[in-house]
Amino acid sequence: MTTRSHPHTASADTRHSWATRMLRARVPIEVVAELLGHSSSQVTEQIYAHLTVEDHREVLVSAGVLRNGSVEA
Repeated sequence: MTTRSHPHTASADTRHSWATRMLRARVPIEVVAELLGHSSSQVTEQIYAHLTVEDHREVLVSAGVLRNGSVEA
């Protein structure tokens, strides 16, 4: 994978926010990757991997498995 240097712009923020919202809305990562023009869904997954920890925590809290940062027995 080639790394390109580019200035951080408001459009980059908008793109990142859009992709984050799509993934949190459970749009398949393959679809998001294609819409972003990524060469593969693995590229998208690497960029947005930080979402998984927060999303898993939200699911566990909503299921009642996790409360106040600790696992319920």
